[in-house]
Amino acid sequence: MGNNISNFNAVVVVDSYVSELGDIQYERSLGNARFMKTIRGRHKDGLVVVKILIKPKGVSLRKHVKRLQDEYDAISKILNVFTVQKILETDGAAYMVRQYFYSSLYDRISTRPFLTLVEKKWIAYQILRGVADCHQQKVYHGDIKTENVLVTSWNWVYLVDFASYKPTFLPEDDPADFSFFFDTSSRRSCYIAPERFYKAGTEIDQRLKKLGSGVNSVFCELTSEMDIFSVGCVIAELFLEGSSIFSLSQLFKYRNGEYDPSSKLDKMGDPDVKDMVLHMIQLDPTKRFSAEKYLSQWRGKAFPDYFYDFLHEYMGLLTDKSESLPSRIQTVETNFMSNMSPAFPLVAQPHKKLVDADEKMERLYYDFDRISRLLQHNDIPSSTESVTFADGKLGERRRTLSDLPNMTTSSIILPPTLNIPNYDHQSTSIHSCNHSPNSGEQGYLVILSFVCSLLRNTLYSSSKLKALDILLALAEHLPDDVKLDRLIPYVIVLLTDESALVRSNSLKVLTQVLSIVESISPINARIFPEYILPSVREFATDPDVMVRTTYASCIALLSETALRFLEMTQLLLSDNAFPLADIDAEELDFETAYDSSLQDLQTVIQEQVTMLLIDSESAVKRALLTDITCLCVFFGRQKANDVLLSHMITYLNDKDWMLRSAFFESVKGVGTFVGARSLEEYILPLMIQALTDAEEFVVERVLNSLTSLADLGLFQKMKLWELVGIVSPLVCHPSVWIRHGTIGFISSTTKHLPETDRWCIIYPLLTRFLRSDIAEINEECLLDNAKSPIPRPVYEQAILWASKATSQSIFWKTQQRNRRSSGRGGPSPSKSKSAGPSTLIRHGSLFNDVVADEEISKSQEDALYLDRLRNVGMSPDDELKLLYMRDYIYKVSRTRSSRLKSPDDDISKNGEIYLKNLGVTPLTVFLPDLSQQVHVWNIKHRNTITLQSGDDIIQAKKTIKSKEGSISNLHRTASQPHVQALLQNQIPEKSISHTSETSDQNYGTSAPVTKDDCLQENVLKAMQYPDSISHQDDMKKLMNSKAKSGTVDELLEMTNTVGYGHLQRILYKTAMEAFPPHIPEFIGDPTIMRRIRRIPQNTSSFRTIGNWKPEGILVAHFTEHTAGINQLAVSWDNLLFASCSDDGTVKIWDCSRLERNVTNRSRATYNRQGGSIKCLVFIQQSYSIAAASDNGSIHIFRVDIRNSGSALKFGKCITVREHQLVDEYALVLQHFTSNAFNTMTGSKSILLVGTNKGNIYLIDLLTMNTLATLRNKKSYGIITSMVTDRLHTWLLVGTARGILTLYDLRFQLPLYSWLHPSKSRISRMLLNHDPRAESKQVIIASGKNEVSIWNIVDMKCLKVYGVKSGDEKTTGVSMENYKALEVPSDTEIMLNSFTSHETNYAENTIRAISSPSDCHFMLTGGADRKLRFWDTSRIENSCVVLGLDIDETKPRYSSNTYDNIHFHFEFTHQRPLQHSSTSTLPNRSSSHINQQQRLYNGLNSSVSQQQYLMRNHTDAITDVVVTEIPYPMIISGDRDGIIKVVS
Repeated sequence: MGNNISNFNAVVVVDSYVSELGDIQYERSLGNARFMKTIRGRHKDGLVVVKILIKPKGVSLRKHVKRLQDEYDAISKILNVFTVQKILETDGAAYMVRQYFYSSLYDRISTRPFLTLVEKKWIAYQILRGVADCHQQKVYHGDIKTENVLVTSWNWVYLVDFASYKPTFLPEDDPADFSFFFDTSSRRSCYIAPERFYKAGTEIDQRLKKLGSGVNSVFCELTSEMDIFSVGCVIAELFLEGSSIFSLSQLFKYRNGEYDPSSKLDKMGDPDVKDMVLHMIQLDPTKRFSAEKYLSQWRGKAFPDYFYDFLHEYMGLLTDKSESLPSRIQTVETNFMSNMSPAFPLVAQPHKKLVDADEKMERLYYDFDRISRLLQHNDIPSSTESVTFADGKLGERRRTLSDLPNMTTSSIILPPTLNIPNYDHQSTSIHSCNHSPNSGEQGYLVILSFVCSLLRNTLYSSSKLKALDILLALAEHLPDDVKLDRLIPYVIVLLTDESALVRSNSLKVLTQVLSIVESISPINARIFPEYILPSVREFATDPDVMVRTTYASCIALLSETALRFLEMTQLLLSDNAFPLADIDAEELDFETAYDSSLQDLQTVIQEQVTMLLIDSESAVKRALLTDITCLCVFFGRQKANDVLLSHMITYLNDKDWMLRSAFFESVKGVGTFVGARSLEEYILPLMIQALTDAEEFVVERVLNSLTSLADLGLFQKMKLWELVGIVSPLVCHPSVWIRHGTIGFISSTTKHLPETDRWCIIYPLLTRFLRSDIAEINEECLLDNAKSPIPRPVYEQAILWASKATSQSIFWKTQQRNRRSSGRGGPSPSKSKSAGPSTLIRHGSLFNDVVADEEISKSQEDALYLDRLRNVGMSPDDELKLLYMRDYIYKVSRTRSSRLKSPDDDISKNGEIYLKNLGVTPLTVFLPDLSQQVHVWNIKHRNTITLQSGDDIIQAKKTIKSKEGSISNLHRTASQPHVQALLQNQIPEKSISHTSETSDQNYGTSAPVTKDDCLQENVLKAMQYPDSISHQDDMKKLMNSKAKSGTVDELLEMTNTVGYGHLQRILYKTAMEAFPPHIPEFIGDPTIMRRIRRIPQNTSSFRTIGNWKPEGILVAHFTEHTAGINQLAVSWDNLLFASCSDDGTVKIWDCSRLERNVTNRSRATYNRQGGSIKCLVFIQQSYSIAAASDNGSIHIFRVDIRNSGSALKFGKCITVREHQLVDEYALVLQHFTSNAFNTMTGSKSILLVGTNKGNIYLIDLLTMNTLATLRNKKSYGIITSMVTDRLHTWLLVGTARGILTLYDLRFQLPLYSWLHPSKSRISRMLLNHDPRAESKQVIIASGKNEVSIWNIVDMKCLKVYGVKSGDEKTTGVSMENYKALEVPSDTEIMLNSFTSHETNYAENTIRAISSPSDCHFMLTGGADRKLRFWDTSRIENSCVVLGLDIDETKPRYSSNTYDNIHFHFEFTHQRPLQHSSTSTLPNRSSSHINQQQRLYNGLNSSVSQQQYLMRNHTDAITDVVVTEIPYPMIISGDRDGIIKVVS
């Protein structure tokens, strides 16, 4: 610690001193310093550097330790300073410990990749920035040199090893002190300022002698000018590639004027940096500036502006080493970070330390758009900058991602899109075109180093994907040598990542970065054969399909880029860019070397492409086809034919129609490249054959490809004639895409034909398909005048007819003969004699079989099928079009049949059939209910008929005719795809091939048209016979099969036990297990179900109800019940509605009679249950009703409805199920069909029962067993209402005490409970059907004349509909009354049972709600006897339907919003006191007296009194429902037992 310490030179064992530190283990010594021994040790937290000063015994360094600790505390928060983390003094030594860094500036200068100009400036700027911040704290370094400037992998600089404890001045005549204290590397390089050396006898020498010797006699007189000189030396060495400008002797000569370093500095390359260094190393210290002034003076010259404004602060924020940010970063947070992206959460919390590489990567990802803009706009290029990058001259435009689509003749399947938020690569690339490569774009190099450093330490795949996006964005702004030397290696590393998504994206980024490289250096000449291709070749066999697909989409562009690199390498060789010493003798022949390299490259690519061409996944092959033209150019015509085309042709036999479509999409480019001969001999016949593909999308692609090839002029004139004749019948095709494609091809063809050919050859082929003559053959005229196409049902039925045609058919005889002759290899005799080329063309060639009407003869089978087609909708004009398309339709039917009966379908192994071999992707499928079908089979089984004669057939016809509805319903069910797959092969082949008029041709149909033959076959089976003979044959076949099989099980036993039939049996068995033949008695007469099946559940075919508003016209007034109505229910089809009452009856009412025959009688009554009927519900999709009585019984009975001509006949209700509850009874019933309880056994019909003791039972109606039991707390009160969501996954229960509980029905668990703020009875709950509610909102009736809508997820009130008295201006709203409350404890509930609230609300509670789905209104009724209509879309459109007194004015409606709650109130005028309601609920008799008194006070005549009593309810309304048949009407019931129907 001073000059006198230099005498200590004891040789000691360092390890023994390190052991005193305890938690640090010695590893090895660093450097050859003699003053302080430096070693590298290992701590539990990582590697450390320990500097050890061995002191004499009895010497104390406490004073120096205190001073050093104060200095380190002052500079510890400076970004570019890394201080000592621990200072320790023992009896034998002093220790300074800090973190170990792998690289100093001295090491980094000579390490690849070498520093670029901007990186050198960036490091120099950081050194100056760190020195300036230290000097501001009055702390001086004293020993700045390249070894004491540490550099991280992302080029962040730290100043270390501050040396104020070393002597400030050194004797000039004794270099030993310099070597002892400062020459740690023994390089004799000197960074010490000249004024620090003194001569003997000078003032400094005398002053040092006065201080004497000793440790504590040291004084520190370091100045900022001394540090500036050292900084100048370090910056000069940085720019001179590691060559120092001063040795000790040269410094002495420089001091004496005998040495000038300017000649060395001329090699620095940047004149501004040179001027700055010369200014720093001036001999006169007073002429040197401060570090802060150097930064300001050389801003915009040596250092770009973005270093100051943005980059340093932002990088410091990301690399901060301290626990809290320094003041400068807090300042930059205000100035810069406020403009950064708010998407990343850490931007909003800048004081959080970013220590994780994944967090930093995410931060950089979301900020990149603004980083890019700042780098582009914050820099002004210097007029003196003249240094260029390796890839071009100053100001030259660089290739970017935006140029990718224009770089090849074919389309690039890698769109240059980036996922970085708000980043527009096109705008930044356009902006960069106007700047030199030495401007702001150089800042991207700094960002690249940081990203690459983070990438080595990222853990999550998401961070790696973000890094790839950033690298791709950076690549647009980086010079080519940087792309290849720095960026590509990191992308190559990610190619081996364990995540398939990372590998896939790495491959995309690699391909795109390489494609935008324009020039290469000699060192990168062989990057493709030696580095890129070996790294990607494993992707052809990658286990992940996505990776192989990505590789297939990239390999074309990779091969094109590899070829371009090879050409650039050849250019380097021809320009003598390679040193001759580096070139082998055989490579001096440049042309031979090029050909050899190209052949090697093609061999490698061919191997990869071949593996992809034969890949097992069609997605891989489709991706390869997308850019196959590039590969054709790469391989050349010969290899394109031999390698590519030979494999591509096999794709036409693939089952994947998308692969076949991709083939024809790519064949345009391939056909253009391989030449006209290969096109006509190999490709064109395949395209013509594909016009009959089973998938119409493929046909449309073929037509588009033909159009493109015709536009290119690749077809000869005669070939164009023939093609027009082939495709012209497709003008009648039912697909609009195929029609447009055909017309497009024809119009394109005519452009390349002379006028005579258009009108003499082409036009006659088109006339039969046109409604009128046209003046010009173009798309517009053809589209406007083309005849209407064949209807889709006719077209599909015709294909099925062609597939089923037998040898007796004359209509298809020509086509069958042609097929057989073509199969034998011989032409058709009839055509070979008279058919020349022109004749074939005029007759429509391949697909246009034109014969005069009188020449067409029809067999009985043909006539029968034609009649069926007419029944489906075929007109005489369509019959002629069918004739034109006869051959085409026949070929399509053959194609579909061959697709269905592929040999691979029967592939099995070990007696098992694998769905993969069948082309089936396993999915979870919820099969429709088959109970209806099984019920029909059971009916037929009970009515088995044995046929003995023709009379029996007639009798059988009569018997089955009565079941016509059931059979029709069966076939409707059988039209479902999975049922058709199950039943396709159920009938033995013997019975099918017996005759053409068999049972596979039954019944009328409106089934949807599908593409699979199995579905089309069932559509044909549903076609009707026009005469009774066909019915007799159908019945005979049906009865024969019935006599043989008897039941479905016996019929299934007759099928084959192997192959597809075996699979059908398994699937059928699974379907029957999932949907057993349960509850057939619920269904009733199927003819009734068929009669009104037009109306699906919960919807109406008459959507007028959506905009309907009731007029208040009384339609019916029913008084059959003798006690109060408890509940009303409407059937699923709105045909019936039912009512239950305390009189112990359930009455059934016919809605259809309300239109024309209004009577006061119900159609049926059920009174076998006893007690008071508290609730009821219709069983879904049936006319069965579940009703519950207060005696504990639950009965399920069916309303017996039968057909009686045009009317319905009602019989007695039939009891089908009974269930008895013990010591409790049901108050709420709901029914639904759900598979939430057991997905392995399918759906179940479930009755949800809520009892008076808080129990909730889920009962399976098939077995009447209880599936689950939920127990609501008894202290919560009696259950009054329940509601479930559409999928029946949750259940909300409301009680009389206002407590709501949410249950998860899937797991039968209570989720949470809350108390309604009114603390009153939950009278009724409904699910809010608004699509925006997402099954999370419930309508709740509770409180005083209020209905509220709640979000049950966050327990918040959203809307309130209520009734208020008085003026809206004086009526306030208390928000506390609309916030969910916590459920009180059981003790609190017992002490305060909310009876006061019940009393206050009893007279003005809403008891009934109705809100149909897809409607914007709600109906309410309650104790005030008023029936209200609430228009939820326009509240002012609301009204009171029933209940207004004659002298009562109409109310007003208004809406307001408070605290995000929408309030919709009805305001009524305050009535006189004698007309107001009492505050307590009176008994029944007194209530009537008050009501009568009020009536007589308000009415003047007896007639008016009678009209009022008839129209309005006289007691509380208990339930309201809506029916849509015969038109929208409201049905309401009250406590007097009166039911009113209002329209």
